[in-house]
Amino acid sequence: MGHLVKRSTMALALLGTVFLFAGPASADVRPGWEAYQRGDFGTAIALWQDLADRGDARAQYNLGIMYDQGRGIARDAAAAVRWWRLSAETGYALAIHNVANSLIAGDGVPQDYVEAVHWLERGADKGFARSVYTLGKMYSYGLGVTADEAHAFELFERAARLGNPRAQYNLARAYRDGNGVTQSMARAAHWYREAARRGDVPAQAALGQRYARGEGVFQDMTLALYWTTLAANQGLARAATARDQMIQTVSPNVVDRVARLVAQFRPLATNQ
Repeated sequence: MGHLVKRSTMALALLGTVFLFAGPASADVRPGWEAYQRGDFGTAIALWQDLADRGDARAQYNLGIMYDQGRGIARDAAAAVRWWRLSAETGYALAIHNVANSLIAGDGVPQDYVEAVHWLERGADKGFARSVYTLGKMYSYGLGVTADEAHAFELFERAARLGNPRAQYNLARAYRDGNGVTQSMARAAHWYREAARRGDVPAQAALGQRYARGEGVFQDMTLALYWTTLAANQGLARAATARDQMIQTVSPNVVDRVARLVAQFRPLATNQ
């Protein structure tokens, strides 16, 4: 089933841009989703509004998305947050996380890192990987909490194990650099691979370099070219440069085989 998208810009660029996805899980929500897919946003809003008024958490969340995106209605960040709060109070993890993001960014509500941490903790308690990861960022930078790098690392590792690719990528870098953990190129390669398999572009480029250099893995130019090409195809300029250089060092058979493998690549599902 398709998904609605939430794009929330955080107050600090270091916290990154968040993409969340939610789709209908019940017959009641489905007609609104089908209207949304057709581009009939007015009908989608009307259908979800009725359900939201009756307390349906998914409809409340989706209605917040419509206000946030300005789809079929004038963009109203404050209205988006109001609907997400109602959904979040029922325990809906996507809404919980979006309330936290809105508080971090000061989008639709006054910026409040302390309250944001409260919501992130609720999301983390539900095992929502994105909330766990973002909570780690809050501890790393001391936003709404006392800075605690050790706890931040624990949260990054937890989010990585839950399948969050950004956490996996950051954990890989920590192991690569020995930042807060014993340096291990093998562990770095492992977490780069986990993130790369989920479509994380910088992780794909980094994993390609690991295979090219034999850092933490056996040197393998076929895999080096494979992961580097995947990153290059997503528009990463440095990966495109590295790919072009690699092509000059391998046989045409390897290039052909990599092209076939790249065409077959499908990212693993992520736990946002």
